[in-house]
Amino acid sequence: MDLPGSLDVDQGHRPARRGTLATGEKTCLLRYSERAEVTLLVRKLNVRLLLPKEVDRAFPLIRTACPSAKLEGWRRFARQRVAAGSEPGTGILLVGNEQDCIVGVAAFRLSDNLLHGRVLCADPFCAHDIVDQANIARALENGLEKIARRHGCTAVHTNVASSGQQGDDGWLSKVLYERGHHLEGLNMCKLISTVA
Repeated sequence: MDLPGSLDVDQGHRPARRGTLATGEKTCLLRYSERAEVTLLVRKLNVRLLLPKEVDRAFPLIRTACPSAKLEGWRRFARQRVAAGSEPGTGILLVGNEQDCIVGVAAFRLSDNLLHGRVLCADPFCAHDIVDQANIARALENGLEKIARRHGCTAVHTNVASSGQQGDDGWLSKVLYERGHHLEGLNMCKLISTVA
């Protein structure tokens, strides 16, 4: 599958110009009680498919979106998606940062939808970064859109994990709205207990 490799993500800062700037750097002035000069680098994010050997490395991030997930359950789920590489339109996309840490994960599969026809479904979709998780989510969503276009999809359906508390997914929903997503329904879950 041909993915973009790495993406330059501009953090959106509009710094004040001061002196000469090195290539790929921006300088901004902070206005607190005293002035300090800070150099910000444009982020280099790597968007690609998850490899089988990286399944365990992605688990801590999965736990941020699905706190009750168990490692064995994730391994089983991820191996099915990663092994399905022979099945077009199924896999797990990741975003790696400059230190090669996994900071974004989205499992995806092709599906048919009554309203949209062929769609790419992303579930789970999680992004976490201390510096700028919104840009991680943007890079992940952009990668999913490229995959969807490659497979002739008319939409991307993204399941945003929520504990059910109002506003607990606010930042991620805001990023997805900004990227053209809209609320189309409510995906609810009722667990069915197994009788022993």
